[in-house]
Amino acid sequence: MPMVQDKLEDPFLIAFHDFVQKTKGILLIHFKDMDLPKDTQFPFKEVIEPEYQGQLQYFEIDLKASYPILDHYGLRRQPTAMLFENGKTDPRLQGYRNGDGL
Repeated sequence: MPMVQDKLEDPFLIAFHDFVQKTKGILLIHFKDMDLPKDTQFPFKEVIEPEYQGQLQYFEIDLKASYPILDHYGLRRQPTAMLFENGKTDPRLQGYRNGDGL
């Protein structure tokens, strides 16, 4: 999925981009509403993890603090997640999922 903008101007977005670029292997970022109970949110990690057999690095980011990232990557719906492999987005999981097709 192409990025919406080419310039990285927001400090949070710059830090996120740097983190992703430096992380080797498979990285799952789950953008979640930290105010909601865990059992009401889509279990991205539990659904994706078996495919990667312990190689998955998982991070949660507060949805409300991550709007610059969501806008940059064109992610509009929630819940949402992004999968990266060696710093590059993986199209198998980028954006909203309702459980079908994962």
